[in-house]
Amino acid sequence: GVAGPAAALLLRRAGIESEIYEAQATPDDYRGLFLNVASNGLAVLHELGLEAELAAAGFRCPWMVMWSGSGKRLAEVRNGAAEGQGPASLVIKRSALHRILREAAEREAIPIYFGKRLIDVELDADRRVTARFDDGTQAEGDLLLGCDGLHSRVRQIIDPGAPAPVY
Repeated sequence: GVAGPAAALLLRRAGIESEIYEAQATPDDYRGLFLNVASNGLAVLHELGLEAELAAAGFRCPWMVMWSGSGKRLAEVRNGAAEGQGPASLVIKRSALHRILREAAEREAIPIYFGKRLIDVELDADRRVTARFDDGTQAEGDLLLGCDGLHSRVRQIIDPGAPAPVY
């Protein structure tokens, strides 16, 4: 995904070592459609030094036009920072963004383990976290970040009573 490598790269810059455990069995550089990276996301990717790679893989999109299902034009809105206040948003294939972030993590020698579906999390008396995966392996650390999206398995495990996402 996007959040795991981005978080790992930012942690590295803060002097904190991390590892990425990805549920997907292998990298898939052809998965997903397009997404719009807004100016706040671009600021993070600029901080990571990835803005040039993103610009080469996507295109700036300073305006969005919204249409109804019947073809009626509903609105035209600025997409990104106000003019002169920063870059317009960038439209990029989700898979390209994944690849760019994964390759950046690999360049920084951040380990990425694929095929790791989380099944349980434990916190011991010393406040160390153990994550257990469906392949029988486990990982231990001081902190667990759940960068696993809207239907987060981490959130379900650590807070089963948390409200489910709604549309």
